Amino acid sequence: MDISDSVLITGVGGAVGTHLAGRFATAGRDVVGVSRQPQPESRDFRQLTLDLARPDEVEAVVDKTQGVPAVIIHAAVDGARDEHDLDSIERSFRVNAIAPYVFTRALLERAAADDAECRAVFIGSEAMFHADDASGPYAASKAASRVLTASLAAWCRGRRQSVAYLSLGPLLTPARSTELSALARRLDKSVPEIEALALARSNQDLVIDRFISLDAVADSIDLLLRLGRHGNGTVVRVDGGSAGSLI
Repeated sequence: MDISDSVLITGVGGAVGTHLAGRFATAGRDVVGVSRQPQPESRDFRQLTLDLARPDEVEAVVDKTQGVPAVIIHAAVDGARDEHDLDSIERSFRVNAIAPYVFTRALLERAAADDAECRAVFIGSEAMFHADDASGPYAASKAASRVLTASLAAWCRGRRQSVAYLSLGPLLTPARSTELSALARRLDKSVPEIEALALARSNQDLVIDRFISLDAVADSIDLLLRLGRHGNGTVVRVDGGSAGSLI
């Protein structure tokens, strides 16, 4: 499979990955969307079915891939909230940190061998700054992803490849939007009122009163990609201040 000069996005079965794939496809880019389950045929991107928790599948795809995408975006996520068994925790680490690292490193090395530009963006979560009992394994996997991203950026130093990291806070996904609208109707309040109340109760460090839109996420990705090699090692937080004032 030749994906040269394309955009590779993992997690297109989720809200963020789907939105990013749509934005790039609308802009005329050749998009390869990676997901564990096949996506609806109507979506305007090429599909690659891959379970990032399966080492054999990851290795097989890397071996079969010819060429290097110009852009790699990792939006795949496995939550494992309230799941503390070994299999669930291992899966979370594989999907959120290990597989994206192995997958991207292999493609970056190939790009370097071809002297080709390749820009990778890993999407993380502010959850790593304030883990609780329910989110501990997920938060730890995102922290691992951040460290591995930094190591990839160090490898890119002096090369034509670059790696950046985008940390996200509470998002306005389609599912959350539906929930907020239903709650607003039930309580006879406006949606903005419900949003502000929900955010204030969820985290006292938040300095936003609206959930972060998926367009804001896409705009942040655009910024990181425009930076090119100058953005190698860059960390951008679009988290509403949820990590506190000193991070």
